[in-house]
This record gives sequence, structure tokens and C-alpha cells, in this order.
Amino acid sequence: MSLPAIEKKRARIAAKYAAANTFELVAKEWLVKCERDGLAPVTVDKIRWLLEKAYPLIGTLPISQITPHEALAVLRKIEATGAYESARRMRSVLSRVFRYGVATVRCDKDVASDLRGAIATPKTKHFAAITRPSE
Repeated sequence: MSLPAIEKKRARIAAKYAAANTFELVAKEWLVKCERDGLAPVTVDKIRWLLEKAYPLIGTLPISQITPHEALAVLRKIEATGAYESARRMRSVLSRVFRYGVATVRCDKDVASDLRGAIATPKTKHFAAITRPSE
């Protein structure tokens, strides 16, 4: 084969590989792994629900090309609704997906880990303890 033909073949393989490595596909593969590892169905459903909110913004992007700014946009969108706890959990879930991507050699680093402290933290609410058994 000539040199240009080899380069063309490599480019075609790289394009096919990149298309199979979108954030959404990697996240769904990670969810299957979580189910196999024995995560509770309720937990998997909650993670799936969170990821569904991320797919419109970053789902179609190759996981290796997602920047911290794009991940932050996902968090800001949830934070804007006042759901601070969900935004905090979303950062954790994104981080776990990126770490899975690193482990399966699809991306170089976990960009969500850099976003610690970038969103508002939920305020804790303290409640009085019940001291009498009749209550």
C-alpha cells in the first residue's frame, strides 16, 4: 500500500473510533458496568436520570474533547433551577464517567474533578431531635 492510502485508512479508523466514543455512549457503557457490579437498581435509575440531563449539552461530543467549561455548563444549568444537591451529585457522576473513560483509554483526564467548588453547595438544615418517645 502507498503511504497516502495508509494515512487515509488510519483517518477512517480514527473517525469511526471517535464516533463510538461520545460521552453518551461511554456513560451508557459505564452504567451497564455499574449494574453488573451490583449497584442497587434505585441508584442506577438515579444516575441514569442525572445523565439524561447532561446528554443534550455534551452527549454527542467525543469524551476526549470535552472541556471543563462544557462540563461546567451542565452543572450551571442544574444549579440555575436551585437544585444544588442535584448539581453536586451531577459533578460526582460526570467525574465517575470521565474516570471510566480514562480507565478504558478514551480520554486523558477527568475534567469534572477540576470543578470541585465551582458550584454552590447546598445549605444543611438542622432539625430538633425528638426527645420523648410519645412524639
